Amino acid sequence: MDVQVHEGALVPTETAERMDRRAFGEFVGPRGELASYAFGWTTGADPHVARLSLGIGAGNPGGGTFHAVIFPHEGGHAFSLTGDPFERVPQGVRT
Repeated sequence: MDVQVHEGALVPTETAERMDRRAFGEFVGPRGELASYAFGWTTGADPHVARLSLGIGAGNPGGGTFHAVIFPHEGGHAFSLTGDPFERVPQGVRT
């Protein structure tokens, strides 16, 4: 199993009062399956929301890229799929 995380650079927001933080990574399963992801958030944002893009199994039935938002909800966290892409991530199955 091979798991990699590559931290993205801190990027100032338009007002330079906050920073966008992003991380990218890949997961390679035992049979060579590849899942790539990107997640990130803006420091000090209100409301505090993180975003996620996940690419899995493109070219295979049920594969593709999925985008989600993560936010506080009732003392925990909630996730919601969204049609608004966060990042472009590789996807597919390695052979």
